Amino acid sequence: MRRQGMVISVVFCFLVFLSYGFAQDISRFEIDVPKVDPTEITIDGVMDEVAWQGGGEANLVTADGFQIWANMYGREGLAEPEFDEYYGRLLWADDTLYVFMHIDEFVNDSTNLFWAGAYKAPTDSFGHWAGDQLFLGLSNRAGIEEWDNWEGNPWMAPDGPYHLMIMGDRVTFNDGFPAWTPEDYRSTFEDSLITYDTDFIRSGVTFDTLTGVWDVELAIYNPNAKAEACLAFNVGGSCGSRWFYNFSAVDWGSPDSYGYYTWQPNVPDDPWTAPYGLGWCGTYIQQNSEYWTKLKFVTEPTGVKNTDGLNGRPVRFALHQNYPNPFNPRTNIRFFIAEKGLVTLKVYNIVGQVIATLLNDESMAAGTYSVSWNASDFPSGIYLYQLEAGGHVETKKMTLMK
Repeated sequence: MRRQGMVISVVFCFLVFLSYGFAQDISRFEIDVPKVDPTEITIDGVMDEVAWQGGGEANLVTADGFQIWANMYGREGLAEPEFDEYYGRLLWADDTLYVFMHIDEFVNDSTNLFWAGAYKAPTDSFGHWAGDQLFLGLSNRAGIEEWDNWEGNPWMAPDGPYHLMIMGDRVTFNDGFPAWTPEDYRSTFEDSLITYDTDFIRSGVTFDTLTGVWDVELAIYNPNAKAEACLAFNVGGSCGSRWFYNFSAVDWGSPDSYGYYTWQPNVPDDPWTAPYGLGWCGTYIQQNSEYWTKLKFVTEPTGVKNTDGLNGRPVRFALHQNYPNPFNPRTNIRFFIAEKGLVTLKVYNIVGQVIATLLNDESMAAGTYSVSWNASDFPSGIYLYQLEAGGHVETKKMTLMK
């Protein structure tokens, strides 16, 4: 059973790319990532800092649905990817991207939050690939979309495109094994296999293999983390088990097996379907960045600040972009209010007529809320939703596509 994730603030950006020899429309997410004072974040693998509450959000699995493209590896009949909850939060400071990933994996006969680590033996051909992995991809080189290796592309760091491999508390390229490196990226007498470190990253990790909860907190140096700049970002990985590691790597159809996933691209709430007819989900975190989410570094603070500098009570009024957007026919509208008061939430058509009242002067305590709207009785088009609370008014657009 999926549990409620944290607040999401994601909008769609439609771009046209040329891919696989023909033109196709590609829908990319675009996320506003707020700036944070570095002194507010302690890299220890625990999301106890208030600043994370206002972070940009990457939600893969929440109570509201799936934004994930997964592969069953022959295990037919799976109802959903094997996660109770899976989300990320994003903040930035000059030259640094802060990332928190929360993974709550099923612990059953198919997965159990397991890291095989190094190869079992010199003859072993799969080793750590049988365990759980988290891939994080970053790039500020929009013109480089594909590369010909699966080993993290470490010679392109910190600018990218590259992806980190994270297993347990190990944050590495290729789990610390030598990565094949193109001739142009190595010295004249250097071997083609090079081991790369991650000394430009600070990390803190906590996990509990009995419950399947795995939290990863990172401060990643990147020269393009600047006001009004952008980065491409993606999440991917795999889930494995001790059973699979201890037995045959070719037994893909077993009841206790292994599978990959990626965040972008995906078909919302249809995790087993390949978007755009693409063939393999692992490619789009490990070898291709053209679908990665666009992170926009905004200068507004996280929205959490002190009222008087003493009591630390957060003061914030925030209306988030509806999700999903575009939608058909349901969407969720989330907002935050800092103080108890009357709240009104209405939906308007493009000419300003009220077509739905979701909340009408409702007395609500301080906190974060989510309200669902079912637009099955309305035609496709652009609609507006407006929140009034505590003397504040904010309006956003959303798109219904049937």
